Amino acid sequence: MLKKATILLVIILFFSLCLSYAQYLDIDNHWSADSVYWATNDVKIFKGYPDGTFRPEEHITRAQYIALLNRILESKNGYTNNNADTILSYIDIDNTHWAYKEIEHFSSAIDSLGFANISLEDIFIGNRLYPNRKISRFEAAILTRAITTPPIYIQSNKFDDIPVNIRFFNELSELVNNGIILGFNNKFRPYDYVTRAESATIIKRIYNDLDYVSNNILTVLPIEEKINKNYPLFSINLNGGQLSIEDRLFIDAITSLEYKEFIGFIPFEEQHLYDLTPIKTLWELKQKKYKNLLGVNYYILKYDNSINDVNKADILEETLSYYVSVDESFVDGIYNLLLYAYENIEYVNIDLLKNAIEKFYTASHTQEKIYSGVLLSIIHYKLNNIKEAKEIHTNLLNTDNLDIRLETHLALNKTYLEYKASGKSRALEYLEDIISELRENRQFSMYSDELDSNYTSFKKQLLMEP
Repeated sequence: MLKKATILLVIILFFSLCLSYAQYLDIDNHWSADSVYWATNDVKIFKGYPDGTFRPEEHITRAQYIALLNRILESKNGYTNNNADTILSYIDIDNTHWAYKEIEHFSSAIDSLGFANISLEDIFIGNRLYPNRKISRFEAAILTRAITTPPIYIQSNKFDDIPVNIRFFNELSELVNNGIILGFNNKFRPYDYVTRAESATIIKRIYNDLDYVSNNILTVLPIEEKINKNYPLFSINLNGGQLSIEDRLFIDAITSLEYKEFIGFIPFEEQHLYDLTPIKTLWELKQKKYKNLLGVNYYILKYDNSINDVNKADILEETLSYYVSVDESFVDGIYNLLLYAYENIEYVNIDLLKNAIEKFYTASHTQEKIYSGVLLSIIHYKLNNIKEAKEIHTNLLNTDNLDIRLETHLALNKTYLEYKASGKSRALEYLEDIISELRENRQFSMYSDELDSNYTSFKKQLLMEP
């Protein structure tokens, strides 16, 4: 009986999945099949018809195309615009139209995003939008350019059917260089109408293009990777010497916290091996003035979610002040502490943090020196010491045997500092020079997709700067 019930459940789940996945009678052998199924099933911004067709060659209207673009923006984190205050100036569309809100949101979004300095009124001039009119390839192209990034490589484009002095020719050429809308044998066919199949293909390319600006990397970024050890951090020697009772309590508390963080819970049969109240133990050690103040404070900050902002600020100040005051400079775990302090910089005196990072940077070597050097450079940048920030990155880039991913991270950071110091043109020159050098590195091919994506994102974001 149980076996039959299981089989029945599997069958029900199978058909439920099939029903939730749209399939169309007229798409499987169509050139746009991949894009159509992506648009209807993966991101769910397109729909087919009740008769099981998609009708890929059917033309799409202005309102439908703008609505699709708006849905693309809303599907990407950071571009939702549900509180648009733009009032459409067109007299032939009001809030009774099915697409009014989406068009309103889109108009507001392109004004605020400023990807290409194009407004809806620039494209559809006059007091009528004609929302139900079929959209031309030219109109769709300029709308698309309003929400896409600039190309990283420029080449001249000429089309037999579009004069180069037409308004928006440069924007059209940028879109072609970006590979989002293409021409046909030196023709763009600007007045052809856009089909549903073409729309699905275009919006998929837009979606992928927006990935390049979904995270802001046009800044000096810290190296967020922690420096991990196989034992609790902060000067506890597990390889020799006598451990005090407090040392053992500290080690047990940290081991328990990290085990629970990794597994999610402590199994009942293993509970006798671990500290079941590790946060309480750490606070008790702190109250007893346990000698390992750095370790206790760090793990309290990291794991005790109940501490308020005032306590957090006090503990951070105590911890950083203590580290700056002691003779010992290189302590296992200090980078993790400094990174935590940077990530919570609103609770920290920035000069105190700079002094702590400088101390560790001066004493550390190899990996720790690079990581802390980047943090120190960021602090200098925040204090508007651009020259010092650049010098640190220049020194770090001269480190022997750098991992290619780390070297790329440093190179992009320095490019941003060049931009802040000398302007966009100089930064773009430096970026091309350093990337050319990195491509010569034998390691580059191992991570080419990741590194090319980072480079492309960075350059696009830099090109979008005024």
